[in-house]
Amino acid sequence: MPEQWINPVAWAPKLIDQLMGRGWKTFQLDLEGGLLSDDTIGWAIGFVQARGAELVARVPADQLPLMRQLARHGVGRFLVPGCADAVEVEALARGLRAQAPSARIVAMIESLSLMREVPQIARVEGVGGVHFGLVDLCREMGIARWRDADQLPREVLDRAGEARALGLTAGSYMLPAWRGTPWPAHFDVLSHLLAEFAVPGSAAAPRSN
Repeated sequence: MPEQWINPVAWAPKLIDQLMGRGWKTFQLDLEGGLLSDDTIGWAIGFVQARGAELVARVPADQLPLMRQLARHGVGRFLVPGCADAVEVEALARGLRAQAPSARIVAMIESLSLMREVPQIARVEGVGGVHFGLVDLCREMGIARWRDADQLPREVLDRAGEARALGLTAGSYMLPAWRGTPWPAHFDVLSHLLAEFAVPGSAAAPRSN
């Protein structure tokens, strides 16, 4: 079964405890856009770690100092959007390893050009996986109905298989409508946005697909 991440968006103690009680074990802390205060970030890291869960921080590629700061506080995995090519992925991984040798980057694949560099990315020390940014990829490929699993591009599945064969994890966004389709079986990681499949204030449980 794929590892399942949840992005709660609203970081509140009651909600996080509720999600943990429903079986969520890996939380995505989305720091793209700078919407969370330093106090909230520090609280979220400590709160999740104290309960034995794992945290993946989504940090843009141009914010290496923030990654290093988070690594000093125990964050070990970084979902990184904004890399233009494998050379940039390598430079970022090298910069992070200098501060945190055990930290791992999951490179977001948001363009066709980067998707076709999966073999080069797989050779980068410090990269543990790739995560396909479906909205951006579908836009570039002229696919308007990206929420329709039947319209999702076959090339993404082929590249996910390539990544897995090369020793990387392959991840993707997940929608409720895709459960029961062949799509989830092609990935090691499925990332969920709470608002996509649960009403505000409730806590859906991760389920097998």
